[in-house]
Amino acid sequence: MRTNTITTVVVSAACALVVAAGIIAFWWIGKLAGDIARMSADLGGVSTNLQQVSAQLQELHRVDARLSQMNGKLSQTNKLLGQTNGNLTIMVAESKAATIQLDRMDGDIAIMSRKISGSFLFRGVH
Repeated sequence: MRTNTITTVVVSAACALVVAAGIIAFWWIGKLAGDIARMSADLGGVSTNLQQVSAQLQELHRVDARLSQMNGKLSQTNKLLGQTNGNLTIMVAESKAATIQLDRMDGDIAIMSRKISGSFLFRGVH
């Protein structure tokens, strides 16, 4: 009978260990399931963030393309303004040269004006 009691105790202890191990295993599985659920929610948030970043990156590419077009137009405008500036510099120089020539001609014009007014052809004309 003593062997039956020892066997019963050993079997009972083994059953208790199996039940305890099962409870612990279910507890760990529940904890892992909770961790997986949290990780899944975090990955969902990361996915949403990546979609937003992707949309913003696409917008940046569109803005970059527009800025590149604008840069090309501004470069062309700058080139044309440089040509215009060069032309204006030439015109200013020509204007100064013409002013100098007119200043030199003032004396000759005054002499010609006196000669014409003194000419017999214009004495009787009013």
